[in-house]
Amino acid sequence: MNIRGLGAQEYLLFYGGFDNECLPGSAINKDGTWAALGQAEIATRKRAYAAAVAADILSNTQKLLQDWDPAGGNFRKLLTEPGTGGSPYANEQEALNAVFTGLNYIEKEVKDWKLAIPLGISVECVSGFCPEAVESRYAHVSTANLRQNFVGFRRLFQGCGGKNTGLGFDDWLDSVGAEDLRSRMMAALDNAQSKIDALDPPLEVSLNTNIDRVFDVYNALKGLTDLFKTEFLSVLMLKLPPSGGTDTD
Repeated sequence: MNIRGLGAQEYLLFYGGFDNECLPGSAINKDGTWAALGQAEIATRKRAYAAAVAADILSNTQKLLQDWDPAGGNFRKLLTEPGTGGSPYANEQEALNAVFTGLNYIEKEVKDWKLAIPLGISVECVSGFCPEAVESRYAHVSTANLRQNFVGFRRLFQGCGGKNTGLGFDDWLDSVGAEDLRSRMMAALDNAQSKIDALDPPLEVSLNTNIDRVFDVYNALKGLTDLFKTEFLSVLMLKLPPSGGTDTD
């Protein structure tokens, strides 16, 4: 069970029930300890827990910012100047593989977990349809999360400047003579963007009222990730992260 982080925080802030997910035979349920607390005490403890989780999230966020701060860990320098100054990357290829691992989030976490499991097309969903497995089950912001995940992918692929300008993997494809692949990936990017933008009502609702739109998003992302983990991987001689597997589903 996730007991810290944003998942825990969502549950604490948005789930209004007063039950728990421990088994009926567990001590707190079997002995009546949980029931004896009463709703008011449970609500008080949930608020205290939420405050502790928020403090932990803030602490980790500050550590992350410190690691990237030029006056702190200056991780940008370590990433862009591999092989020098204590960089964890021996060369440019290793550094680019690390960024590629981040890009793989769109394949595993977004396509395979956030969409395929709720849709019931993943082996992780044993019942054949698992709408309860959406990412944001309680706050109902799963669609907003998908859109932001895609924004992050596009920025890394195209560039982080205004209107996705700047240096990106698309420029790398052009530099090695893979303009056709870059063009096809950009078309797949735009198609996925249009399907995600059209996901209205939100994912939590669409799964039960307009599931075809959710399949449209899944299939559009699959069109992108199929290129991403085959031709893109091969042309740029990148290494698929262990979590990415070796399949081309």
